[in-house]
Amino acid sequence: MDARSVTTQIRGGIGNQLFIYAMVRRLSLANGVPLHLETRSGFDGDFFRRTYGLNVFNIAGQEFSAPRRPQWSRRAIMGANALLPFPRRWYFRESSGSFEPRYLDLKVVRPVYLEGYWQDERYFADIRAQLKEDLAFVNPHPGANEALAREMRSSESVAVHVRRLDVASLPVEYYRTAIQRMKERLREPRFYLFCDNPELAAIPGVAEDVKRVENIGETAQYEDLHLMSQCRHYVLANSTFSWWGAWLGRTQESIVVAPIMREWNQLARLPDEWHAFEWSGRS
Repeated sequence: MDARSVTTQIRGGIGNQLFIYAMVRRLSLANGVPLHLETRSGFDGDFFRRTYGLNVFNIAGQEFSAPRRPQWSRRAIMGANALLPFPRRWYFRESSGSFEPRYLDLKVVRPVYLEGYWQDERYFADIRAQLKEDLAFVNPHPGANEALAREMRSSESVAVHVRRLDVASLPVEYYRTAIQRMKERLREPRFYLFCDNPELAAIPGVAEDVKRVENIGETAQYEDLHLMSQCRHYVLANSTFSWWGAWLGRTQESIVVAPIMREWNQLARLPDEWHAFEWSGRS
């Protein structure tokens, strides 16, 4: 183990994994220390059978696998660290999901381990340019997708993301309203639907306005993420996946809209310049 280093456990879906990587990448860069990514234990017993997926990107850091820590061991480590002043701790666990600014100035003077999701752009906003290099895809994209990406880059393209879960829980009216607002603000918008539900060919009530993007197979989610990032504007689901599609692709001219529903816990903090619609109930 390096005398000074940053190590983290990668877990969750690809959007979660990107948040984890972005935070610890910034911490390792700020301190000029090696970065280690533990790629196995976070997926042991994963309900959705998710796996490590950052190896499709041009990321930094050394990947390794380790067994999951027993619960008693984790509790003992967390208890011991809680007795120490923040700068002297070596095991850091995100406690509430709220932004903790002390991590921005943390001095890594020993091997440290971080556990959490860190779903807030403020943890890594100052390395945006570096992250966009890190999150470039290492393998070429299919020819059809490259052609579609060119089409998206050359038009007022709008990525519209619908998760399988959202078919039941996110009001269709949110999508109708968001699309209408895009039409009011953009001269000739072209809408592209991204969805993990193969049965959803279109959004009810706006079928004539949206072109379904269809990728299949093991690389489908990565191809969707790439194509989302090629669009100019975004209508997001309550999803870290579409959050990253917008974050990787947005420019100063981009319009990004996202839902806020009072009965949900927001999965990731929205950057201040993104537009959010608040919904108090289901349609």
